[in-house]
Amino acid sequence: VTGPLMEGEDRALLHAMAGHRPDIRLIEFVTDPQPLMCCAERVICMGGYNTVCEVLAFQKRALIVPRVRPRREQIIRAERLASMGLVEMLHPDDLTGDALSTWMHTSNGPVAPADAALDFNGARRLPELLVEALCAPSRDGSTRPVIVTNGKAARHV
Repeated sequence: VTGPLMEGEDRALLHAMAGHRPDIRLIEFVTDPQPLMCCAERVICMGGYNTVCEVLAFQKRALIVPRVRPRREQIIRAERLASMGLVEMLHPDDLTGDALSTWMHTSNGPVAPADAALDFNGARRLPELLVEALCAPSRDGSTRPVIVTNGKAARHV
């Protein structure tokens, strides 16, 4: 799935390269990528939040080639997940056909389940996180009294 934002010239080049390969199908856009990802052995993707969550949920061997401009959120996410052993990351400056081919032909062990390394229970943890945030010193270093009742915190000024 190339995505709708890929340059037309790049898309045409990919179609020309894949045209003689019956084992490769290029798609510009799908409304629901989950069936494709479910069947995939490996996924090469950018590091957007939704895509990364799908990769982790389906426990796919993934190579993330994150966007680094105009924002760094994708590379930060990819580097962190790679450091945890959940995905592999390739900086876009290092992206070559040889690099992709090497990754595709490298045999690795089973993918570690993301829920063993990441906490996906944000709703359950929210009260605890709120108490931490409310009890933290202000930017100027001052603290304000906080009353915590039944897991609920209220800051009094």
